[in-house]
Amino acid sequence: MVEQDKKENSKQDAATGAPNTSGNSKARVLGSAIAGISELALFHPVDTIAKRLMSTETRIVGANISGTAINLNHAIFRESCNKNAVQKFGSLFPGVGFGAAYKILQRVYKFGGQPVLKDFLGNKYGAEFENRFGHANGRTLIAAVSGSLIGIGEVFLLPLDALKVKAQTAPEQLKGRGVVDIFAKEGFGLYRGAGWTAARNAPGSFALFGGNAAAKTYMGVGEDGQRATWAQDALSSAAGATTSIAVAQPLDVIKTRIQNRPFDSPESGVSIISKLVKNEGFGERIAKSQGVGVFRRRAFQNQRGCVDVYHSSHYRDEANRADHQILMIPIVTVSLPETDRPIINPFFMMYWQFDRIL
Repeated sequence: MVEQDKKENSKQDAATGAPNTSGNSKARVLGSAIAGISELALFHPVDTIAKRLMSTETRIVGANISGTAINLNHAIFRESCNKNAVQKFGSLFPGVGFGAAYKILQRVYKFGGQPVLKDFLGNKYGAEFENRFGHANGRTLIAAVSGSLIGIGEVFLLPLDALKVKAQTAPEQLKGRGVVDIFAKEGFGLYRGAGWTAARNAPGSFALFGGNAAAKTYMGVGEDGQRATWAQDALSSAAGATTSIAVAQPLDVIKTRIQNRPFDSPESGVSIISKLVKNEGFGERIAKSQGVGVFRRRAFQNQRGCVDVYHSSHYRDEANRADHQILMIPIVTVSLPETDRPIINPFFMMYWQFDRIL
């Protein structure tokens, strides 16, 4: 029955000239959602550490290693800094509920929406981009521009991100208040920092998707229907994540500090920058945004967990691309027949390639 439906769809595609992308869409949404859940389960404590370090307005680097270690302990674990290791670890999970809603919606929107927008821009402006910038650069820029536009649109999820940040860095602001009460009373105040978030997301997502596409182009992926190997996917994902971190993470410090301010005492980004440079120094700002950000963004997890769900399907020959879907599943190990790609990546984010199943 499935094969019959696929044959009928193929006939319709041949008649209309449009590729059948329904399976791709399902894989994108499902894979992105699972990646969001997996990221939350594996890396929420790391995200909490990053947010707390970004929110710390005193100097962390002390006169010696011992002083720096003490400052880090207080900055990361706050009121749990003198408790045992288990209690310290448990203190890194505030905001999981907000984080779940935000991460799943963000991953589905961002990594599920970018390839759709990329296809649209490619069909409408692809020839113009290639004529102006060349075939390889044009294709890379289409991926980067679509990613940038998607990143700007991500601002609509800012209230959930703001509540997650507050729970991680200033839980006293949410104490005794329900979600409905917060949204009803604060309203558009939850969108404070939207401009800084857009300023962070636009170049960050441009670099994320553009860096990934550029790396694959450099390795020859996509030429003459060549599909990326697992190693090529991993390297291109790391390249995209690294370039995104370098571009966007300093602004993440500003965004986080705007979000963790009390509801009744907001502060502008310009004021935050002025105080940060004056009180903490430019070098410490870079340390907080870059050093922590590199660890937090999880180069493989962010891109391998989501981008692999759909990216390689776009670099196949037209005849086969509709029949090959990728589904990422967070499992430790598995052996499956009829797969032609490795199963595991360094962060346990598993994915299978199924032929003619979805």
